[in-house]
Amino acid sequence: MSKTIVVVHRTFAASKEGVTQWYELGKDHKNSFMNQVEAAVRSRGDVSSITWRVFRWSGANVHRQRLAAAEALYAEIRALLAASPTDELFLIAHSHGGNMALKALELLWRREPEAESVFEALYARLVSNGFPDRLLRRAS
Repeated sequence: MSKTIVVVHRTFAASKEGVTQWYELGKDHKNSFMNQVEAAVRSRGDVSSITWRVFRWSGANVHRQRLAAAEALYAEIRALLAASPTDELFLIAHSHGGNMALKALELLWRREPEAESVFEALYARLVSNGFPDRLLRRAS
């Protein structure tokens, strides 16, 4: 089974001319994030192919822009699921990118109740580093 990993950057980390962001370092860069994640996956004996996608958004610290980006991420998730229904889909998000990923998953859950198993699998595979998860801790 193949894996598709979507990386969602944090606020203030949009692509900038003359600056290479951490998520823009491809597999050709020895110490890239992608290579580190793949090495960790391979160290567990998983040899399935991995396709990387970077979800780009404005990176602005504006709530309505994050909501718009969550809508776009939801649309990308739907397109990926339709194009490769047998792939495992993972979301890796940093900071407010994690909030956007959660919102995109909420949109999937609310708009497509028949996709509950897909929602549960994606939610379980959401990996987020440093995103404000105070609401999740309060809910549990």
